[in-house]
Amino acid sequence: CGWDAACENLMDPAHFCSAHHNTLGDRYRDPAPFEFDRRRDFDGCGGFAFDGDAGTIEFYPPCLVNYYPKTAGMPLNGKALLSTYAVPTAPGCVRFIATVLRDESPIDQTLATNVLAVFNRAPTWFQHVMSPIVLHQDSGLLYYQYRNLREKGYRPQQHGSTDIRQHYYCPSPVDKGIMLFHRWLRGTGGGGPPWACADDLPPRGTEDIFDIWGAHTTNCRHCTDAYTRLEAARIFCALAFVAAIFLLPTGSQRTAVAAAFAVLTAALTALNSLFRRYECSHSGQSLFNPLGLEFFF
Repeated sequence: CGWDAACENLMDPAHFCSAHHNTLGDRYRDPAPFEFDRRRDFDGCGGFAFDGDAGTIEFYPPCLVNYYPKTAGMPLNGKALLSTYAVPTAPGCVRFIATVLRDESPIDQTLATNVLAVFNRAPTWFQHVMSPIVLHQDSGLLYYQYRNLREKGYRPQQHGSTDIRQHYYCPSPVDKGIMLFHRWLRGTGGGGPPWACADDLPPRGTEDIFDIWGAHTTNCRHCTDAYTRLEAARIFCALAFVAAIFLLPTGSQRTAVAAAFAVLTAALTALNSLFRRYECSHSGQSLFNPLGLEFFF
């Protein structure tokens, strides 16, 4: 997605209940009016902060957004800082560098905080594989938002670009951060990054925005090592399943052993697919697939 679309996303706490259904929000129960007020300007470069019902958001130009959440769906509600750099790398591409800092004071034990505690103790490769589940809930929405704006003439770095206010209708106070960001972008921000390449994008739909293999796995030692070991385990389980079918005598023992290795093979196949690619489909979310994941085998 575009860098400016990514920054917008970070400054819009209201999107959690829709884009992050079943992870950080609930699109059926959470939608409600959010009140936000501009709190202060700082740093002399156009930075600003605003706070309201969903917490406090700070923008440090050109690409750092701090969010102090105050919503029920967020882990460590009111006692954490989500700090994210949205680093532009090329036209239509952005790299997120994020960390969560938490208050050391006692916290309420909720499902979200317990899941986060287990997640933080998991192996590095598991954290890497699971983290994009949240990011991929945004990917499709941001990709088409950015493409639609460009096709309607919005290119803030170029002379003759349309104004973002021609495309957005933002009557809610929760959109204040987005409009303040675009005000900074038009002025101090100079319209966006000064690319060292042409500001061109590949044809719409030719990029795989849900790719994990090329975007991360092949460049990460933790994930390549884990993938190699898990693939070996998957192949072993598949061979053990075949061996149980043909070598064990007919009976309940053969059925139990074959079924166990069949389940393990299927589970490892699904897990290993997350190292390569998975697509989040908001329309595909259901009771049996709460994250809307479409596994790639």
